[in-house]
Amino acid sequence: VRLPDRSGLDLLEDLRQEPRTRTLPVLLVTALADVQTKARAQKLGVREVVLKPFTREALLSAVTRAREPKE
Repeated sequence: VRLPDRSGLDLLEDLRQEPRTRTLPVLLVTALADVQTKARAQKLGVREVVLKPFTREALLSAVTRAREPKE
């Protein structure tokens, strides 16, 4: 969410403008996810928000779910 020059969600917003990246499944990995951040992420098509710290199993499960076709 917090990058040196801009937010990760701002970056994702720009990426969603490109046809090649418009439909890529995205996970948001952050330690800082409030309700507003999660809502914005959902609007941008983020499949899942993974909160730090996370276990290896939790991350792998999130990746597996993100790769499944969206309903």
